[in-house]
Amino acid sequence: STIDTFYLIALEAPHIISEHISTVIPLMLSFIQSTNENTMRVRISSLQCLGAFPDTIPFDVLYPFKSKVLKGVGNALDDKKRLVRKEAVDCRSRWFLFTGPKPN
Repeated sequence: STIDTFYLIALEAPHIISEHISTVIPLMLSFIQSTNENTMRVRISSLQCLGAFPDTIPFDVLYPFKSKVLKGVGNALDDKKRLVRKEAVDCRSRWFLFTGPKPN
């Protein structure tokens, strides 16, 4: 439920997440790893949250983390659960398309 709260904050108030992005992204990347502690629901929610960032958070704040996120999400493409793999593909495509500031 905490990850879902981060997701809602990213959609409704991205300036709050932007201030703490250097902490949030590594945390979300650790949650998408397939371990005994991270259930399928946790992995899916983390990928959804990471996928929302490129659409809401400013380019200059998020760009330094692009390669790290792409590498971390790439590991989730080999997850044993199909729903996690699908969400990883969606998240990774959003980060691949995140190439610059959005025009006004």
